[in-house]
Amino acid sequence: MVWLAGILVVALTGAMTTLITEAIGTGAKKVRNAVVGSPSATPDEGPVVSVSYGSPTNDACSTGLNWAFPKAADQLAPLPGSRDEQLRFAAANGGVPTAGTVLTLTVQGRDDRTVVLTGLRAKALTRRPAVTGTAMATLGCGGVSPRWFAVDDLDADPIRVIPQDGQDAAGNEIPAVSFPYQVSASDVEVFELAPLGHLHDVDWIVEIDWASAGRTGELVVNDHGKPFRFTGGSAAKPYYFDPRTRKWTSASQPR
Repeated sequence: MVWLAGILVVALTGAMTTLITEAIGTGAKKVRNAVVGSPSATPDEGPVVSVSYGSPTNDACSTGLNWAFPKAADQLAPLPGSRDEQLRFAAANGGVPTAGTVLTLTVQGRDDRTVVLTGLRAKALTRRPAVTGTAMATLGCGGVSPRWFAVDDLDADPIRVIPQDGQDAAGNEIPAVSFPYQVSASDVEVFELAPLGHLHDVDWIVEIDWASAGRTGELVVNDHGKPFRFTGGSAAKPYYFDPRTRKWTSASQPR
């Protein structure tokens, strides 16, 4: 499946810091983990998750991240070239991820024991009206996504996480596969989540259910202790940044 995406990429890693254990009926233990920082080096239970915005399977033209800015396009400076400069640019201008964003979760076990991932959910915590101003439009280039899920959609409950067909680098189709998956320290799974929505600015999290060695848990994945954020583009005007002219150009104008 070819995924059209934007021209910014922001990397951040996530890991487990909070662990709450409670007994359940059969004597097995249920563990709740919260992912907020970089992968933990301390012994723990359940899988380890690294989080990044942008698609690692896409090329430099199609990074898997778009933004909406709460200001008019003529108030935006030219988009800088390097990733770090783009990150500072987005933060300085109040950028919020919007349609075209890819959230990549890299999941693996802590040791050789198999961890079964039994389910994945998206949960909206807060909904506000969509961000007004300028929404980045895609440039029409794409990449491949071998294992991706549509988060459809963040405007309404329940939010569905739907497995999609993908493609490998050679263009061969990879059929959609739903849960469960198995991971270990040497067996890694990479999931790309494509959030969808039109009407709201949403704070949201991801929950992953897992089981290993007679224990079950729920891994809460977020952005360094804060929810992920996504806004629909219904209230913003679409513009793209043309690197040839170094100008923001209305998406309604011919290129």
